[in-house]
Amino acid sequence: MKTLVYVARLPRLDWINSIAVPWGALTLSWLINMVIFASIPAQKGGGHTGGLATLFAFMLVIGAVTIVRFLPFGLTVGLSRRVYYLGILTFVVSTGVLYAAILTGLNLVESETDGWGIRLHFFRIPWLLDGPWYRTFLTNFVLLVATFMIGAMLGVVYQRFRLVGLTAFLALVAIALTIVSLVITWHHGWHRFGHFVSGLTALGLTGWLALLIVVLGVGEYATIRRATV
Repeated sequence: MKTLVYVARLPRLDWINSIAVPWGALTLSWLINMVIFASIPAQKGGGHTGGLATLFAFMLVIGAVTIVRFLPFGLTVGLSRRVYYLGILTFVVSTGVLYAAILTGLNLVESETDGWGIRLHFFRIPWLLDGPWYRTFLTNFVLLVATFMIGAMLGVVYQRFRLVGLTAFLALVAIALTIVSLVITWHHGWHRFGHFVSGLTALGLTGWLALLIVVLGVGEYATIRRATV
């Protein structure tokens, strides 16, 4: 247990890039939107912004850096790949809980103040993050973990196969998506696909993202076992 806690603390040693920069960028984005919305007449129903995506984008980068930068160090000091990966999962779960709690709290404040008094919807995103607090917390948590895991997958593939392998992996993903699109087209299934997407609830999307996290976790663990330093 102590070893897992030690590994989970590794990304936080670089607190500037893992904590200060993401939250600083998010705060700056929020302040800029506050100034913009405060300077224009409030419209009925308020306005929405995609500034919250800043934090999720940084979580993707942190996921990749956590593997590429800290895995070699962990193996050098004698940690097994299994222990290291479990420690990283401990990090992302604990970080996801903390960050999701903060985002949910800001979401509630934004709701109670009618968008900070200027009807700005920055943390309370329609359909996705505008439900009860517990659903908002769950969706925030899953989104944070999912983006981190996507980044970690890219980092694991790079660590195992280097740049050529990462490029090939991204190409395979693009090819797979193209094949899926062609199959849907050949079977005239875009209407059914659109119906499925339009009928998807925020909780349903959260469930699919949770499934993606499991798939990524299995793939990352299988790959990291053969990763070199």
